[in-house]
Amino acid sequence: MSPEDLLNGSDGVSLFTGMTWHSQFLGPLIIAFFVFLLADLIFNIRRPDKLYLFLLFCCPYLVYKTSSRTAMGTMIATSLFILWLAMSMRGSIRWRMKVVNSFVLIGVCLVAIGVCVPQVRQGVVKYVLKKYSGVSENAKINTDDVMSTRQFLIDAELANWRKKMMIGNGFQVSEAMQYQGRGSVLSYLSAPIEKGVWVTAILEEGGIVGMILFCMFWLPALIVLKTKGGYVTASLLCAMLVSNLGEFSFFSMSSEGGMFWALVFCGATLDGFRIKNDQMLLPRYGFGPIGMQI
Repeated sequence: MSPEDLLNGSDGVSLFTGMTWHSQFLGPLIIAFFVFLLADLIFNIRRPDKLYLFLLFCCPYLVYKTSSRTAMGTMIATSLFILWLAMSMRGSIRWRMKVVNSFVLIGVCLVAIGVCVPQVRQGVVKYVLKKYSGVSENAKINTDDVMSTRQFLIDAELANWRKKMMIGNGFQVSEAMQYQGRGSVLSYLSAPIEKGVWVTAILEEGGIVGMILFCMFWLPALIVLKTKGGYVTASLLCAMLVSNLGEFSFFSMSSEGGMFWALVFCGATLDGFRIKNDQMLLPRYGFGPIGMQI
């Protein structure tokens, strides 16, 4: 909210930060834990857990309070990805049907609330447009309004990429950094630079070669994880990809990027334990991967 809005007493958009330094940090952080909890509940625990369910229901409200559109979009997109994984996983048909029915029921309820309650529609429009006042429930949402906070970064990144299209301009650097004093090499590794979306950021930093290498890691990783049953890890990697479409943090180890990667490794550990346990149960009970009855 701007100072003018505060003085005029306008009803502004929440930018809840909690204990973090910015709402754009708290939003993706909440989503990282949301995806971790949801995937762990569906693929590893495989039964309703009151604590998990309570924490999961808290996450959407907290994301709404941060006004982070990136986080909200990531939550929706990754939830659909987890639903797709749940529908395609092997194992108990009854548990899969419970998961699918729960997703459908929640989706129908949210759509019904949005259609029937005008205050909710107005809140959604205000949330998407990030406008502080004078927003009606019938206001139109267009791409220019949504991309206004990122378009100037995308334009700058594309302009820099055209200078060195094949190899890019360098890892996590910008022209403004050449005159900045740094205490050590480690300070460059954290690279707290506003980059916008990962598609143009990777092109700017690594060019076409860097984009090819980047895709050669992510695409095979997601395919192999889905094939081998690493569903929690795949869900977190998907969340990271979607989240970085709004806030580039892949290599920001001192910020949300470091937290995301830590949870990815935690998810890989949990997947490994589950896969190993299922393999041990296979010859004894005849259950396949994720085949324990619920």
